[in-house]
Amino acid sequence: MNGRLAVPVRDGVGLQARLDRQLGRAAAFVVVDLDGSVEPVYLINEGVQAEQGAGIGAAALLLQHGVTAVAAEHFGPKAEQALRAGGAALYTAPGGLTVAEVLERFRAGTLVRHELKVY
Repeated sequence: MNGRLAVPVRDGVGLQARLDRQLGRAAAFVVVDLDGSVEPVYLINEGVQAEQGAGIGAAALLLQHGVTAVAAEHFGPKAEQALRAGGAALYTAPGGLTVAEVLERFRAGTLVRHELKVY
């Protein structure tokens, strides 16, 4: 399986980090190569404290790192639009999961594809 999956996290730096509820306001992201050839990458979200544009900034960061899929509990409208425009597939992941659990569900095909919202 090719591509890179990003998961917003609130604590931890590896596969045991917990999913953050918000994409744009997440402290960081763990990016996993889906073929398993590279160790997970930890990206600090520099825009987490931005007054506005945090979602767009997060989306740009992920797309710059070659992310092809994002799993999150919630996508803000601007982040969703930017990620879709960049060609990333979006998935809804239940809160409280670890990155490892999200990855397991992604590989098993049990994560729900995030429905396009009209804003």
